[in-house]
Amino acid sequence: MTYRLCRRTRRLALACTALGVGASGVPASAPGSPAYRDAVLAEPGLVSYWRAAEARGASRARDVKGGNRGRYRNGVRLRAPGLVPTNGNPAVRYDGADAHVSVRDARSLDFRSAFTLETWVKPRSLRKNATILHKGKAYSLTVHRRSIRLAFRDRRGRLHNLVARRRLVAGRRQHIVGSYRTGRLRLYVNGKLVKGTRLAHRRTVRVSTRPLNIAGRLGAFRGVIDEVAVYRVALPAAAVARHHRAARRAAGTAPPAPAAPAPAPAPAPVPAAPAPRPPSGTVLWSGDFDTGDLRQYDAVQGVEPDRITLSSSPLREGRFATKLTTFDTDTEITENPRSQLMSAAQHFPGQEQFIGWSTFFPADFPAIAGDQAFFVFFQFHGKPYSGSPPLGWAIAPDGRIELRRNQQYGFDRVWSMPLVKAQWVNFVARVKWSKNQSEGFVELWVDGVPQRFSNGQLRLNTQTVMDDQNDGLKTIPTNYRRKGIIPGSVTIYHDEVKLGTTYDAVAP
Repeated sequence: MTYRLCRRTRRLALACTALGVGASGVPASAPGSPAYRDAVLAEPGLVSYWRAAEARGASRARDVKGGNRGRYRNGVRLRAPGLVPTNGNPAVRYDGADAHVSVRDARSLDFRSAFTLETWVKPRSLRKNATILHKGKAYSLTVHRRSIRLAFRDRRGRLHNLVARRRLVAGRRQHIVGSYRTGRLRLYVNGKLVKGTRLAHRRTVRVSTRPLNIAGRLGAFRGVIDEVAVYRVALPAAAVARHHRAARRAAGTAPPAPAAPAPAPAPAPVPAAPAPRPPSGTVLWSGDFDTGDLRQYDAVQGVEPDRITLSSSPLREGRFATKLTTFDTDTEITENPRSQLMSAAQHFPGQEQFIGWSTFFPADFPAIAGDQAFFVFFQFHGKPYSGSPPLGWAIAPDGRIELRRNQQYGFDRVWSMPLVKAQWVNFVARVKWSKNQSEGFVELWVDGVPQRFSNGQLRLNTQTVMDDQNDGLKTIPTNYRRKGIIPGSVTIYHDEVKLGTTYDAVAP
């Protein structure tokens, strides 16, 4: 009865929300945590929304909001794995040759004073030029190698554009939003504003009679494009962030249970970006450097006075990040060159916590060389400070970012990803602290995406407190490397280091 009533008219949308029912008549995923689809459909100003949910062999791309139906052309691959975890909705994969979606010109797709283009992408390769979405010579969202470009032409034909450089990574899914209103162009990636500019004068967007194309034919996109939406308004930053949060939460509401004790840990249920608990959770400790000093940390280990400084560029969030530099000669203080901060907060066996942080590797970050070489940039450690930490993130000899698990002062690689330079990489770890391998566990998200470990699962049961560590562990943003591996100095940046009770409380 309730679902039928909610489907009959949009006038009852608020009533549906109050009843816990989505705009489409489907039960909402959780109070305060709607599915991504419902968050998009609820936005005022939404014109068209192509969800790519058609069956294999379909020729038409349904517009679930309006009547701007598209046509699949030149062998697109339907039913590819979706990029947003909303009830398993599929996506479309494009071959990078001439596969695309063509939407016939319509007056509703002409945006004079404001517009927003929103989508999720996972490029398989990054060409010099590739189209995500464009409408003739009116407006477009395109890729230039690893950069994202939002552009439009005004009624006199003059081109205006905004470029967010080096924001894309091949093989990684990302939420992209570009908007224009009253002279302001803005680009968002994964819910965060990454670039904005103000034009000298307010410009009216040119009208084009050409079709709207997804993936395009000139500079065709190779990879997956999902959940394409266009609006006649500029979405505010809060709405963009809300959409991204809804996508993270939509995969489920219950945290996974630990695997039962066994000689080899059993596969655990797949975790999603954790939902409920309180919507925002609690920040137990913050080390975001916005105090303008290092008072948020209670120890500085093994560095010269000028090795750790505050920096306003590059900046992930707020006023400051921290710049950590080491030199080969720093071995005069400690056996291994290091610059590291130790949090005031501690972690004790039996606790379950979330730790979030962002790390920036400059474009000139050097290569790591040698079979035994490594460069640790974030770790958890505790007294006695000997041997290796139970969990530490490092750059390995093969140049990949890896998570190293301590096996009582040995280590093994349990996860890795390509090293990303010249942009912030956002991490969240969920850890159950324990000396017992079957009770302790770690889960990991990078840029909002759950990561699989070497066991093929999204949870790794492991010892997270060493046998002789009894006084509590510390969160340690660090620049730490072994002597002689990299000549000269090495610099990295950290920001938004937080400890909390939920994913949302600490996610950068």
